[in-house]
Amino acid sequence: MGQTCALAWLRRLAAGCLAVACLLATACDSRPPRVRGWDGMYPIKITVTTAMIGDLVKGVGRDRVFIEVLMGPGTDPHLYKASPDDVRKLGEAVGIAYNGLHLEGKMGEVLESMAKKKPTLAVAETLPQSRLIQVGEIGGKPTYDPHVWFDVKLFSEALGPIADWLSEIDPESADFFKANAEDYAFGLSQ
Repeated sequence: MGQTCALAWLRRLAAGCLAVACLLATACDSRPPRVRGWDGMYPIKITVTTAMIGDLVKGVGRDRVFIEVLMGPGTDPHLYKASPDDVRKLGEAVGIAYNGLHLEGKMGEVLESMAKKKPTLAVAETLPQSRLIQVGEIGGKPTYDPHVWFDVKLFSEALGPIADWLSEIDPESADFFKANAEDYAFGLSQ
């Protein structure tokens, strides 16, 4: 009976030591926490509104991202309304990138709602306002031409913010994203 009691005590001690070791190993993990919805596996699913935004995000993320484009060629983003399937795709994405500056005017509420749940980037809104073309005012606030891709040099300035945004999702790949953004910007400048 004494030997059985000692074995039970040793088993409990071993289990307790194992639990403490697991807690310490987890607490000492220096990796940054992952974004909710991303399991750490590549490619990271990113949903974008237009192919132009998708091209920039793919150029920075390369093989570490999978791009799902909502609006196909010939679609007018100003008039486009999100379908239930689009809302599902946005919901399944780890991150969402869109043009912004009211290009996707009819999708504004959906994009704002998603921005509360996951990493979302309004790409054109990362550009310096001093370089944007003001086209009017709404409620005393300036409105800008959202067609920023027509100025390739200006559009390429969004690559850095895209790299930063992807780095928030996958901090361990920050150097990879930054290098790709610099390479892509150099290519666009040629």
